[in-house]
Amino acid sequence: MLLGGTPVQKAHQAVRVGDHLTLRLGRVERRLEVLALGRRRGPASEARALYTETAPPIPLSDREETWSPLLAVEDGEP
Repeated sequence: MLLGGTPVQKAHQAVRVGDHLTLRLGRVERRLEVLALGRRRGPASEARALYTETAPPIPLSDREETWSPLLAVEDGEP
């Protein structure tokens, strides 16, 4: 996550009204502006009123992620 273009190092980083956030969620990058701060942990409908997206979501990649298993499976072994 970026806060005003600077990488965030800690999950408890404070944000202020007017801050701009860049989030990578899966294969999509989203850009948000903080409109207000919540007083309590409430439902998603209330949380959505606290920010606005400043740009459409940006796909990070159109190709499949490549991965390999941590442990190689040999023939005949589970």
